[in-house]
Amino acid sequence: MMQILQVFYSIFSGIITALAIPNELFLLGSPLLGIIALIPLFVVISRSKSFAEAGLLTGLQLFVTHMLSSYWLGRFKDFAIFTLGASGVAYFVFGFVFGNYLFLPFRYTDGKNKLKSYSIYASSYPVQQILSFAAIWTIYEWFRSTGFLAYPWGTLVMSAYRWNLLTQIASVTGTWGITFIFALFSAVLAKGILLIPDATKYEYNKAPIKMYAQTAALCMTLLSVSVFFGAIQYLINPKPEKTINVSMIQHNCPPWVSSQKDIINTSIEQTEKALEDYANRENSVQKPDLVVWNESSLGYSFPRALQRYKTYPKEKPLIPFIQEVGVPFVMGAPAYLDNAENTSNAAVYFDKDGNFVDAYGKIHLVPFAEVIPYADHPLVKKFMGSVVGFSNGWQPGQNYKLFTLPLENGDSIKFTTPICFEDAFSDLCRRLYLFGSELFVNITNDSWSETKSAEYQHFVISSYRTIEHRTSMLRSCTSGYSVVIDSLGRVVADMPLFTTGYLNAEVPVYKRTMTTYSRFGNWMIYVLFVLAFLYSIYLFVILQKEKKYYNALQIEFDPLPREPDEEEEFAEFLYSFIMKNKEKIYKEFLKMKGKDTSSTTKKRSTKKKQPKEELNEEN
Repeated sequence: MMQILQVFYSIFSGIITALAIPNELFLLGSPLLGIIALIPLFVVISRSKSFAEAGLLTGLQLFVTHMLSSYWLGRFKDFAIFTLGASGVAYFVFGFVFGNYLFLPFRYTDGKNKLKSYSIYASSYPVQQILSFAAIWTIYEWFRSTGFLAYPWGTLVMSAYRWNLLTQIASVTGTWGITFIFALFSAVLAKGILLIPDATKYEYNKAPIKMYAQTAALCMTLLSVSVFFGAIQYLINPKPEKTINVSMIQHNCPPWVSSQKDIINTSIEQTEKALEDYANRENSVQKPDLVVWNESSLGYSFPRALQRYKTYPKEKPLIPFIQEVGVPFVMGAPAYLDNAENTSNAAVYFDKDGNFVDAYGKIHLVPFAEVIPYADHPLVKKFMGSVVGFSNGWQPGQNYKLFTLPLENGDSIKFTTPICFEDAFSDLCRRLYLFGSELFVNITNDSWSETKSAEYQHFVISSYRTIEHRTSMLRSCTSGYSVVIDSLGRVVADMPLFTTGYLNAEVPVYKRTMTTYSRFGNWMIYVLFVLAFLYSIYLFVILQKEKKYYNALQIEFDPLPREPDEEEEFAEFLYSFIMKNKEKIYKEFLKMKGKDTSSTTKKRSTKKKQPKEELNEEN
């Protein structure tokens, strides 16, 4: 029965986490669910009997969370076996590994030794379990957001977007501070629930309860300080140093069936409408400073395709159209960069005269969808060709690119173009910012997902990049969510999902500042790593010695056979016997050490006599 409950708790935790993340019911997520989502998982870990059990149950929780929150990955045509299936298995494996780490403090503090749980060392057990749980979970979310297989979706921080005051700490700690607070809150509540049935155990030793209360107070203090910090940021409300006017085009053409000609013609049509909107305004701004089309707008590879686009499409060739408009363009297209043999998924930049200026190649490609490990190996080629029909991917970009946009007043801004889910990676966007970026211009094609939740999840995770560096971002998407985000992560302007249209917006550009996160990056993760390492040494060295000491107190009934639970029952009985006869035992202890026990008796006799019932209660 207990095992069934353990599995249920694990699945329940996964369901709550998935509901907390932006979904079809809560488009921007639910912070209230997010901050309690790990309570069932904490209970599961605390009740696990082995590392294997804790690992399996944690893997189950992560698998359920991933499959429910990222189910739309199954819509990625023939790649679903990798995008959803393989990733689900991967997170189950990750969960098994990190579940073992989560179980460490429970294994070496609670254990099966009842005498040990009543010891003076037990006062710190709740603190160790709570803090280590929050720290290890934060390290896990960093781990899944880093490296080749990185995928920041399905994380606790995605549930926090609505609490804008709290999320402002991302400029100091990155998103990891938010994750830590959410995991800490869940751990504190879960431990409090678990302590209720064990309250009688601490009748003679109140220290664990006091330490737990102090840990809960620490959690509330961190939460309050974070909210207070956010309130200050809102009061400061930095003013933009410059502004630019942009037109973002959302062509909304189905990705699997639309031809390049349809996409370009629709984008040109919407661009003309956006320019007409500017021309009809009763102010000095008669045209935008920049027009942004989305990822994969063009199909032919640059710079070789320049000549082709002078006459294509026939109805209205692209290059002459840009020259006619007289405005710089950014759009997604394949490009041969850095003398590479294969093309890169790139953002190409044209000046107002239609000249191809430069291109940025996407550095962090989608595993198995845009890049295939060991793609040159014959076996890999054969397998990929038979399963999904192709065996080659994009060439990853090698260099960061900083584009300069001249403004009508003679000023200019420098911007970078993270492509698609690159805006979800804090490390990559931090490097772009340090490269000199004043504005992030993201181009994205998520239309294949055909779900609102996928679009809003991408928006939510990208919004933290603006808070981390106190800068702005504009996201021009195939079907949405096309939006302008300011330095506090707030929406300045947006347009509806899955509609064909344009968004004319004034984008704030702030003075470049070096926030704590900009300067030191993932410093909090490094601190947690060091603390986790030192704590591991403590568990394996110090507590192993303590374990030997308490094992020495156990009485062996050799050679008589015993039932499996008899030793634990005897430990309970022995503890009860000691507490009832502690004064006699203490006197015997003093006699053994050769000390006089009369002074102890005299001191106790001077105390005011209490009624027998009160004395019994005290004992």
